[in-house]
Amino acid sequence: MPKYEIQYKNNSKTFTDILEASSTSNIVDAFKTLYNAELTEIREILYTDRTYPKDDGNYKKTKKILMINEDDFHRTLNIPKVKTTLSDDELLQFALQYLRMNDKKIPNFKLYNV
Repeated sequence: MPKYEIQYKNNSKTFTDILEASSTSNIVDAFKTLYNAELTEIREILYTDRTYPKDDGNYKKTKKILMINEDDFHRTLNIPKVKTTLSDDELLQFALQYLRMNDKKIPNFKLYNV
């Protein structure tokens, strides 16, 4: 049975829970019945890896990628603990190949070291 992470708000606080159900509509129905809060998001959990690698300190603290689309809309992506073996050119190439904004490729990136 699929697992779902739900996010909901009660007063000014945000909470998350993990529930199992056969569909998102069942999650919504159960939420309306059980919770006295505002349901804000439902995410299906497709992959979980509970193993954590040992922290060897072999990383750059943080990189920031400024993404700029053709409408001059900006968005910043903060990437913590970037491997030292990954060069700035490789990181930008990865961003160019895989990242999207509004379902379109991003034509312009700027990389900042923090």
